[in-house]
Amino acid sequence: DHNIFATTSVDRTCCLWDVRMLRKGAGPGGKETVLQPLLSQSYGGAVTGATFSRNGQRLVVTSQNNMVSVYNVSISHAVSDAAGVSLLGGQQPGWDENCLQIDHPHRFYQHLTQHRATFHPRSNDLFIIGRFPEKDAVGLDAQKGLDVYCTRSGRFVARLGLEWPGIQAGAAAIRADGEAVASMSGHTVLVYSRGDHCQSDQGFGGAASGGGGG
Repeated sequence: DHNIFATTSVDRTCCLWDVRMLRKGAGPGGKETVLQPLLSQSYGGAVTGATFSRNGQRLVVTSQNNMVSVYNVSISHAVSDAAGVSLLGGQQPGWDENCLQIDHPHRFYQHLTQHRATFHPRSNDLFIIGRFPEKDAVGLDAQKGLDVYCTRSGRFVARLGLEWPGIQAGAAAIRADGEAVASMSGHTVLVYSRGDHCQSDQGFGGAASGGGGG
């Protein structure tokens, strides 16, 4: 439903709204009414991003307590055409009745740009997000770069940008055909294409990733 959108806040909430219900009206005593969201969800840290899948049926929410929450979105319409929205869990492996939760290192430190997830433009299941490992992380957990996950199970799919030393924050941009990914790190824009070096659960790799100054 193109009328539904999500907002996130440092007050640790993600809210869903209907653009058709944003007009303020007169309440009791002639006082102006306060806009109310269709739904408000609370989290354990400031919420930095909420992204719908291409078909609008999944929502990925990133929060600063190193958690990614994935929901199935259910939208119903009343006679008045005003939408009702529910965020649901699933029956897939890794899901519970509320959502799919993925522990992921994207803590907020001194950086002005927070980490946000981006769905693949040709998939309603895959999303990508930058990682910021803890100081005491070792081995694979200490790697930086961009992580790709599958929302059907929360399964790790791939990791890009292993050779870049900096943190890749913000929301990565994926080309419409899915063949290239751009991310930012400080004053540098990094661009990855098919065949660039990555680590995945399928063990494929390739040449070093490319980047350009920004």
